[in-house]
Amino acid sequence: MKLLLTGASGFIGQHLLNDLNDVIRFDKSSGNKNILDVTLLDDVITASKGCNGIIHMAAISRVSDCENDPKKCIDVNVNGTLNILDAAVKNNLEWIGLVSSGEVQWIENNEVQSFKKINNIYGISKLACEMLVDVIGNKSGLKSTIYRISSVVFGENDNPDKVLPLFVTKSINGDDIRINDASYEWDFIHVDEVVNVIKKSIYDKKENEDYIKEINIFSGIRLDLLSLAKIISYLSSSTSKIYLIDSLVDKVTSSEFNKIVKQRKISDEFLSKVSDLISSKSQIKV
Repeated sequence: MKLLLTGASGFIGQHLLNDLNDVIRFDKSSGNKNILDVTLLDDVITASKGCNGIIHMAAISRVSDCENDPKKCIDVNVNGTLNILDAAVKNNLEWIGLVSSGEVQWIENNEVQSFKKINNIYGISKLACEMLVDVIGNKSGLKSTIYRISSVVFGENDNPDKVLPLFVTKSINGDDIRINDASYEWDFIHVDEVVNVIKKSIYDKKENEDYIKEINIFSGIRLDLLSLAKIISYLSSSTSKIYLIDSLVDKVTSSEFNKIVKQRKISDEFLSKVSDLISSKSQIKV
């Protein structure tokens, strides 16, 4: 299957690009000789000719970026997705895969339960993208898969400002880690696991009678920031001090580490992936 991959220079896109065969790279990165723009319909139509499908990952994906520039968010995320769908229909493609977000996790039983639960521009844009795929796919008979990532994805070449790589860097350097809220929990998943789910679904030979398929991607490993900081501190043998608000947290002992691992049902694979990330960053002068 020949595929067009948009957003190929992004964090997940890079890993997916390296793990797929017969893929055309489509993005605006300076590393790509052909500068292509998902907001330009002609670019998408031309690039997708002769393809069997499109994996659409190009997006403004940080909530803060969308809040700071809502027009750009809507242009790239919503209008870009509309261009992908138009190009797929015009070129008679077999399938598209849309990478969406857990911001749209309140879609249950294939129906949107409430728009009021979306409290940011990014979530609105992703919901609109999913609805476009639904409506246009239904009218045109275009089959599609929505990959709804409901996790914080981490791994090599991740954005250094994201929480997990940031905690790793601080732990390696012995810098203080300050946490203002330990009540909220996030699901954490390694990028390889995300890529494997997407790759498996692309090459799944089972016929799907529905024109649209939804795949929710998550690991089930949920951690608050304090627990995450303790795990990283222990695995890196860090001298960093951890503060919860203004209170200094006691040094993480092996018994406390094991208690967190047991209570949170953290897999050996997850710990191994975090350890690998610590090791790779330790070899670089951070």
